[in-house]
Amino acid sequence: MYKITAIIPAYNAELFIEAALSSVFEQTYSVDEIIVVNDCSQDDTSKVVNELSSLHENIHVYSLGKNKGVSYARNFGLAKARNNWILFLDADDVLEPNIVEKANAYLENSDDLSKLAMIHTSYKQIDIEGNIFDGIIKGKELKQGEAFGELLVRNQIITPSGLLLNKEFVLKYGNFNEKLSSKNEDWDLWLRLSQFGDIGYIDEPLVRVRRHNSNATRVLNVVVAGSPEQTILDQYNLDVIRAAILCRSYSKVKNILDYVSMLYRFQKWREGVIELEQLVSEDVKEKSSILFLKAVYFLHNEQFEASKSLFEQILKITPQHGASLNNLAVLNAMNSNFLQAKHLLESALDLNPNYMDAIINMRLLHTDGEFRNSYRFTLRELRPVLLSYEG
Repeated sequence: MYKITAIIPAYNAELFIEAALSSVFEQTYSVDEIIVVNDCSQDDTSKVVNELSSLHENIHVYSLGKNKGVSYARNFGLAKARNNWILFLDADDVLEPNIVEKANAYLENSDDLSKLAMIHTSYKQIDIEGNIFDGIIKGKELKQGEAFGELLVRNQIITPSGLLLNKEFVLKYGNFNEKLSSKNEDWDLWLRLSQFGDIGYIDEPLVRVRRHNSNATRVLNVVVAGSPEQTILDQYNLDVIRAAILCRSYSKVKNILDYVSMLYRFQKWREGVIELEQLVSEDVKEKSSILFLKAVYFLHNEQFEASKSLFEQILKITPQHGASLNNLAVLNAMNSNFLQAKHLLESALDLNPNYMDAIINMRLLHTDGEFRNSYRFTLRELRPVLLSYEG
């Protein structure tokens, strides 16, 4: 059985920290030590943690004199940890009782732990009251050769809570970047480590991630010049990114489509659409994706009629294409076709009840404000299960 250290950074977590810690105490396989880093909380987090630590001798509580942020707190915990395998848990999330047991089994069945950078699991989402949202957020096992490209394309595959990290990789390749926003520092580290090791995956929902107004991962990033996501992407040469994406074991068309998405994120719109012009596919999903990325290009250039035509083409071949339903609704609303916009948004929400862009656009349809200035286009195709956000 492998010795594991659980690290819990906590800031103003009095409402949730007891449930988080209880989920560690109640594991079928016990962790060797628990490190709580209280990041200068202004509520009763310290009181709750200290009361619990008096009952459990393997808890070590460190209170910072100044609020330093979640990256600093995690790095502080890593420096204090006595074990190589680190289980992260945010203070408002909850572990399932067998995650340590499952992680141990994965480690025992691994051929070469020196190549294993981390293990993640699928997870469920809960609201502030602990109610579970529909659907399971799934990840995937990623070998070193494909992991970097896969994480570039989708930066929300792995959540910190429930992740088991090989500390040797952090010591060798660097820890969490404390200069980055708390919504991006984990992705930056996963990208870095994925270039040197494998990412394991347990296909069971072994953690419950809480979505609410104050947690660190609530806001989805919009990539603009100077944004934290752009700062991370700018660390990598575009040729490196292209090679990483195209070497994955998907079809050539899918790889190029994902590369075009990256070009768009780098604001290289013209280069992206040139790549698209050379793509041909008989696969319905790939055909829809080609049309969608062309439509996004026209949206960027404010060629709204051209984009509208393409979204309509997509819905003819893929009627349940959520992002196209939302975007076509916006274009209709901009032309004062509010009834049609409402119908399209209702269809999008029937398919994806947690679809935030569609939820916001539906609210805007019922306000007296200027819709055109506040609408939300969706510039990437939707995941099978969407992240949920409360509030």
